Amino acid sequence: MIKLLIQDKRLTLDKFKSYSLNRNVEQPFSPTTIEFICEFSKELLSIEFRKYPDLQALAYWFRKSKVKNFEKIYCKNSSPLGTVFHICPSNVDTIFVYSLFISLLMGNMNIVRISSKESEQINIMISIFKKMSLIERYKNVVSRILLLSYERDDQITTFFSELAHLRVFWGGDESIKNLRKISAPSYTRDIYFPDRESICVIDQSSFNEADDAKKEIIFKSFLNDIKTFNQQACSSPLRLFWIGDQASFRFFLDINDRLDYGLELNNSEIMDKFVSISSMSVEFDDLYLLNRDFSKIIFINSPTPNDHMSFHVGNGLILVTFINELSEMIPFTSPKTQTLSQYGLDRPRVDSLCLQFNESQIDRVCKIGSALDFDHVWDGKDLFVYFSRIIRADYR
Repeated sequence: MIKLLIQDKRLTLDKFKSYSLNRNVEQPFSPTTIEFICEFSKELLSIEFRKYPDLQALAYWFRKSKVKNFEKIYCKNSSPLGTVFHICPSNVDTIFVYSLFISLLMGNMNIVRISSKESEQINIMISIFKKMSLIERYKNVVSRILLLSYERDDQITTFFSELAHLRVFWGGDESIKNLRKISAPSYTRDIYFPDRESICVIDQSSFNEADDAKKEIIFKSFLNDIKTFNQQACSSPLRLFWIGDQASFRFFLDINDRLDYGLELNNSEIMDKFVSISSMSVEFDDLYLLNRDFSKIIFINSPTPNDHMSFHVGNGLILVTFINELSEMIPFTSPKTQTLSQYGLDRPRVDSLCLQFNESQIDRVCKIGSALDFDHVWDGKDLFVYFSRIIRADYR
């Protein structure tokens, strides 16, 4: 069964095949599309939605000045690709809108499958889509959005794949392996955003130079990268490299113990964290807890590059590795490593580190506190470029 989320309809695949589906495209960055997206963002900024930081970040990202700046960069030589089929994850509620809106700006028709798992944020965004679908001047824009959900069904996914000029797969490794088996026309492009892992680096010397108030700000920035999605986002750090000794890390732990920040974990998530730590302890004898309050971030001393990540469930669990030189990080990274958030490193040190990676593929370096910020270049792929094509015309 296919659930059409804007239209509030449920259709079988056979019924959907007779559904009138708009396959038209629009010029990139059409004025009405820009207006639609900016109006959507304004709706998210309503007072009632300000308690959701991920929705506020989404609204800010698609502010008009930023969209107009993208227009200057990408509009001149780009043409729509056609129909884009987005398959979006369940761990980050807002990803489907980022993916959809960038494709929409490039003029494409969009089929967007989101998770059947409900959340307040998803319900809010769908309600705004419904509201805006009733506005006459946005009818054409909304006709290029087919927002739907369905339980795993290869027959339905194959049907939509046959319509696609591009398939965008956001999800876990196993999901993507299964999706890659589903055929599509020979001209269809695929891009994949699989499971990734991220890390953080803090330089002890820079941290120690800060006064106590600044140190607390640094900790809260680190917390920001963990708390919003309980480390379920691929860019949220799972391991912290501390350039310095364990004694200097004590202040960081003291802040963690002192602050009443609340990870907002339910009992099941706290238990998952406990089981994860217990499993690691049984499997590896080189780990030990640096603190013990399971309602807060738990830091575990992890000095060797064993396969700890296979047991990592997030939910406020950080592996800590004490190092003297940045190069000591390299054995702990892999092609799955995505984002490096940092405090206290200058550009030359970061550039030098990146040149030392071989198989590791760090695609992004950002300041601490910004790990969850979305960017149109994700996993090294520029979405505006991937969601468009260039028509080469020579009139000589």
